[in-house]
Amino acid sequence: MACKEANAIDLLREDHSTLKILLGRLAETRDPAVRTRTVRQICDEVIAHVLVDEEIFYPALCGSVDGRA
Repeated sequence: MACKEANAIDLLREDHSTLKILLGRLAETRDPAVRTRTVRQICDEVIAHVLVDEEIFYPALCGSVDGRA
């Protein structure tokens, strides 16, 4: 499980970095097409982030807390 946990942490860090970039792009532009495209990308990234949290990270964390890891 340790390999999966490390990969989940790396994925979450990557997601945070990507979201910071996308939010910066959103703040910098007033072009409606760019804003729409960027918001869609943000939504896709958040969905992927939640899936990693719920499918990999939280189950691994729960297993290590209650001694099943």
